[in-house]
Amino acid sequence: MKKGLLTFDVETWFSVTDFAECIDRQSFSRMPLRLEKPINLLLDMLDEQGVTGVSATFFFMGAVAEREPRLLRLVTERGHEIGCHSMRHRLLYDLDDAELKTEIMDAKRLLEDIAGCRVQGFRAPTFSLTKRVIEHMVKAGYRYDSSLWVGRDDLLSELNEAGIKEFAISTRRFMKRLVPMGGGYMRLLGPGFYNKVLRQGPEPLVLYLHPWEFDPYHPRMPQASLWSRFKHYNGLGRTKAILSSLLRRAKWGTCRSAL
Repeated sequence: MKKGLLTFDVETWFSVTDFAECIDRQSFSRMPLRLEKPINLLLDMLDEQGVTGVSATFFFMGAVAEREPRLLRLVTERGHEIGCHSMRHRLLYDLDDAELKTEIMDAKRLLEDIAGCRVQGFRAPTFSLTKRVIEHMVKAGYRYDSSLWVGRDDLLSELNEAGIKEFAISTRRFMKRLVPMGGGYMRLLGPGFYNKVLRQGPEPLVLYLHPWEFDPYHPRMPQASLWSRFKHYNGLGRTKAILSSLLRRAKWGTCRSAL
């Protein structure tokens, strides 16, 4: 059985990049997070695997932890690793150095203060990793990153030179393009599509999902584009079954355990 790293990006349903053009960020503080139920569902699912359960890495947005610190503490108390998923889930290549400091360094400190443990890993929102982001990661003291895809690792040499280990998300080719193992791609293509990756892919396998994908009834955004709505909402009702299937097919753990 192959070894895999199980990761969750703890972002809000309304902070996703596909909705950036139709939701005013000023309204975020008034919108319901809807994260407590799916996170508890995930924690229970992981506890039920085998004798000792499965541990995972939860990449938290700083803004989520700031608003609901008890959720962050709950995840750590249940034995899982905390990583950083920026402060407010903004595309990092659009930001200046002061803004990057907030998203990368200040978010890490906030998570560490709330969780009471060291945060070693980072995942860029919508995989928006750049050379400048890596420079800020070095200053912040990160040990690893998980923002690249297998086969789309043009920044791997920069990470290696910076002394940051990369856990690239597993991929498979579909219609002449690489698609990652997780998120909307997995809900669209189904877990069976990744059988070849699970059997033959390089170790460690890296899977990512979002807690909001386990909340099929979260609000709809009719003003978003048809494609954005399809990517975001398609297959939400079967995310739990997809994860259940995958949990049985690899030996999953945290990113920290693979350092």
